[in-house]
Amino acid sequence: AVVSTQSTGTLFHVKDGEFRVYSGPRSIDVWKRFLAEKEWEKLETYSWYRKPGSIPMRIFGLLISFAMKVNDVHDYLTKEANVPPFVSVIGLIAIPLFVSLLIFLACISTAHTLWGKPKAPHTI
Repeated sequence: AVVSTQSTGTLFHVKDGEFRVYSGPRSIDVWKRFLAEKEWEKLETYSWYRKPGSIPMRIFGLLISFAMKVNDVHDYLTKEANVPPFVSVIGLIAIPLFVSLLIFLACISTAHTLWGKPKAPHTI
């Protein structure tokens, strides 16, 4: 078996909550020099919203995780349950839309119950 590596993972330098991307050679000696000579101080830090622990990145991670689960459901439906792919795709689009519509209508109904229906504007 032949294994081909197209790229290596991103290396981050993190100090005092500041993230910097290391893009130099992947060698222990070069990395040690990078740290010892504080070459990391020359690198630009990540913006707050691009840091791995930030709220936007957590939301993005949840979206990616959700997309992977939807893909797993699609794979199950098409490979295990022998559902035609177009039926699976339509179902995976229609069902969330229908559920969203039901949630929206429930919210509107609850708001009308709690605060009453909106009154019509007065005309002169």
